[in-house]
Amino acid sequence: MSTAAVNSGLFPTLRDLVALTKPRVTSLVLATAACGIGIAPGSISAGQVVWMLLGTLLCVGSANALNCFLERDTDKRMRRTRERPLPAGRLDPNLALGFGLALGIASIPVLALGTNYVTGLLGLTALASYVVIYTPMKTQSPLALIVGAVPGALPPLMGYASVTG
Repeated sequence: MSTAAVNSGLFPTLRDLVALTKPRVTSLVLATAACGIGIAPGSISAGQVVWMLLGTLLCVGSANALNCFLERDTDKRMRRTRERPLPAGRLDPNLALGFGLALGIASIPVLALGTNYVTGLLGLTALASYVVIYTPMKTQSPLALIVGAVPGALPPLMGYASVTG
């Protein structure tokens, strides 16, 4: 395949969709969720660990993609964020919105059915509080830092709940 074919079409779009999920941040959140599993009393199967981490990956990826969608105009004005896929014009905002929603819709059943309903409910709470409350609030009030602590603290709790129920 030619370099031109790789640089135009599916590969750049996939790369930009992955970028919406903020992989470095997401990997840190997965590490905190794994810590929650590690400190919980009891044990779960390797399969449940995989489902929990996959569901968390989808949930966090959704929150980050939806955050990028909601902040695309603000991101255009900031040097640090202006080259992200949406402010740079590399992705259609509707594609980003659909992608973020699809990840979120998939994440909750993966968490609930792969581990337990408490973990699924915590994932839904983290996703909703991040996207619906924290993201819009952070441009309006410094209290957003306190609100943002909730979705930030939930992944380790999700890991813990995946073991303990």
